[in-house]
Amino acid sequence: MEKYKRKVKRRFWICISLAVVLIIIAAVWAVAEIGQSEWAAALPAFGVSYFAGICGGGIGTMAYMAQRQYHVLRSPAALKKAYIEETDERLALVRQKSGEAAFLLQVGGLSAAAFVCMFINTAVFTTLIVAVIFIALVRLATKIYYFRKLG
Repeated sequence: MEKYKRKVKRRFWICISLAVVLIIIAAVWAVAEIGQSEWAAALPAFGVSYFAGICGGGIGTMAYMAQRQYHVLRSPAALKKAYIEETDERLALVRQKSGEAAFLLQVGGLSAAAFVCMFINTAVFTTLIVAVIFIALVRLATKIYYFRKLG
């Protein structure tokens, strides 16, 4: 159980670190927008809105996940319950089948590519965003399928 507690503590600090990084990125972006910098003024409004949403959603998600990990660390009963849930073989199989890691890499990579393309071409940016949405819908469909099939 101590090994699992260390794992949860590591997750907690990773969530906090990622939230801080996203807050710094959002703050730099906001200062550039408010200060009317040249590069910020040249960006299309829809791209700025998309990435503002990504930062906001990421900060919210990291805060929620950190709060969950903090709750688990504070209570031995919650720690035991979380350990049992995490080692549940059915849930592990669902995660394996739905390809969680591949999903995160694809969405992250395409989002990064969309960010770069926002500076170059609107059509490519839009295409990449549609690809991200498509991958998310496929992920949702496979997750629902395997939860029904195995659950």
